[in-house]
Amino acid sequence: MFFVLWLFHICSVLRGPHVHRELLEEIKQKVETLEDKYSKKMEDCGIRHGKFVKKHGDAGEAIIAVAEKEKANLIVTGCRGMGLLRRTFLGSVSDYVMHHAHCPVLVCRK
Repeated sequence: MFFVLWLFHICSVLRGPHVHRELLEEIKQKVETLEDKYSKKMEDCGIRHGKFVKKHGDAGEAIIAVAEKEKANLIVTGCRGMGLLRRTFLGSVSDYVMHHAHCPVLVCRK
């Protein structure tokens, strides 16, 4: 048995006339920079089975969909430490994942 580390970068869908090619290109470049950075970190840690997921849309839904498709045994996610009021009105990815996952979820504070 081996473990696979999945790293996600999920952007909210950008719509409307205010979305410019330059903005989309900037986002693409930032994602590529992050992918390079974390590829190096995984290599340095000896992680050979790493995969990157780049999607648009709702982060929580995307994480759950991949976890179910890949039959994940554990989901590890971070949290930004939003306050109770903000989290109540805005929701959070970690809350969504905890309540919708089919497997255990480990939430790590920053």
